[in-house]
Amino acid sequence: VTPALDLRRALAAVPALWQRSHRLVVYVTGMGAARRRGVFIDTAALAAGLGCPVVVATPYSSRGVNRLLAAVDRVVHFPPAPHSLGDTHIQTVLVAAVRPGNRVRTFRHRRVWMAALCVTFWVLAALALALLLYFGGG
Repeated sequence: VTPALDLRRALAAVPALWQRSHRLVVYVTGMGAARRRGVFIDTAALAAGLGCPVVVATPYSSRGVNRLLAAVDRVVHFPPAPHSLGDTHIQTVLVAAVRPGNRVRTFRHRRVWMAALCVTFWVLAALALALLLYFGGG
């Protein structure tokens, strides 16, 4: 289980786990947060490079649970062919599968900016009215 934003650190343990058992499934969470921060993960390239299934799912809801169960079933009944995984191989896989992109603005960010803009407008309008009454009411 690894969060998408901390994929590099979490996958550092994969070579040691791979030596113990070739039956691995990488479970990636938080893909939405990664996309919002501009990190895009190619799960197909990651699965091909690691030699084990990579499942994207949401841990706090049922979305992706069926994919996870299917991947575990596949690995249990049809284990992948053993190959060597080293730290340099993991780094190469990460370079191929994870790419930074432009930060995606969400509706929440736009809503905050619009609220700040409205507050600024009303403060300027109140200041202009106060100045008009102070200097123009004479």
